[in-house]
Amino acid sequence: MEKLMGSWEKLSLSESEGSKFATRDDQEAEGQSEGSKFAIRDDQEAEEHLLAAKFLTRRVLNMEAIAKTFTLLWKTRKGFEIRDMGDHRVMFVFPEALDIDRVLMGEPWTFDRHLVLLERMKRSMPLKS
Repeated sequence: MEKLMGSWEKLSLSESEGSKFATRDDQEAEGQSEGSKFAIRDDQEAEEHLLAAKFLTRRVLNMEAIAKTFTLLWKTRKGFEIRDMGDHRVMFVFPEALDIDRVLMGEPWTFDRHLVLLERMKRSMPLKS
């Protein structure tokens, strides 16, 4: 167990890896609430394209595994950001609408053998369960 804890202590994300993920804790630290609406950070570009996902599983979601898996599957032109919205919900943020169109055309998607529901979102839309 000590060896595992020692390895865990040494683990860190590089600056480029860390900037791709925004967890619910990050959002709460920045004053964003966890309510029925999601808040987009002020430092993000105005032209963001949002795709909400609901993972139909009872398992805990591993955000890093989700990011790696869908990066390989979707092959977007300019990448995407992933945000944990809690309750098995994830927000994917794309810099180009074309990438969302391509992702939605490839439906249905699964993750770890469980269905993933996707819906295009706008900034002011409530994020429903």
